[in-house]
Amino acid sequence: MSTTPARVVTDGPRRGLDPVPPPGFSGAAALDGAGRLVGVAVIGSAVVAGPANASSQARLAPPEDVRKLLGDQANAPAVAAASLESAKASVVRVICVRK
Repeated sequence: MSTTPARVVTDGPRRGLDPVPPPGFSGAAALDGAGRLVGVAVIGSAVVAGPANASSQARLAPPEDVRKLLGDQANAPAVAAASLESAKASVVRVICVRK
């Protein structure tokens, strides 16, 4: 499992990540120092009129939204002792290759 350090920044009601994580981290769990979920990283490019802009933005989907989504799909989230090591042990990576 890959990790990258970032800090949560607040802009009014929105929360983001600084620095923006590298490509491939969209949808990744954002954990605090104790291993608790603080959100899910949502990374995208800024869409503006004019020349192409390569800057990315990262925001955090709140954990309440994740719990609601899981509940709506009848998938109750497991509650266990939080730690970065337990998060690493629970990850399955699926890589699709086109031929």
